[in-house]
Amino acid sequence: MRQIPAIVDGELKLFESHAVLIYIACAFPRVASHWYPDDIYKRAKIHSVLDWHHSFLRRGAAGLVFNTLLAPLNGIRSYPQLLSEKDRDRILSPYVKVVKWVEDTKSAISPHFEEVHGVLFESQKRIREQMATKSRKNQARSKM
Repeated sequence: MRQIPAIVDGELKLFESHAVLIYIACAFPRVASHWYPDDIYKRAKIHSVLDWHHSFLRRGAAGLVFNTLLAPLNGIRSYPQLLSEKDRDRILSPYVKVVKWVEDTKSAISPHFEEVHGVLFESQKRIREQMATKSRKNQARSKM
């Protein structure tokens, strides 16, 4: 499936960070309890956050993928302001811990981050080039 994170433990091949976390915490008794506590109430809080992640964080990511890849490829109006890395940097810059987390994540899973995201980055680059070419053609036509 080429998803990250993943774990292979004997015959078990498991994908998705939430499932991996829970499996490791339950299968290996020496894992510190702060990762996945024995207390059922604390576990419920953890599941609440994990469910929030699936419900809301991924929705935002889906919007980004739609606006940067799918919409332009299918001739659907996209929102180019979502394509700007400068805007991303401007928006995230006050959140030093988030910026550090993003960079730490890239470093921790390198070179896999680039491998997994490479297709998206390459597609985004081609789409930007196509949009720029189309814009130049439209400008040339309007001058005629």
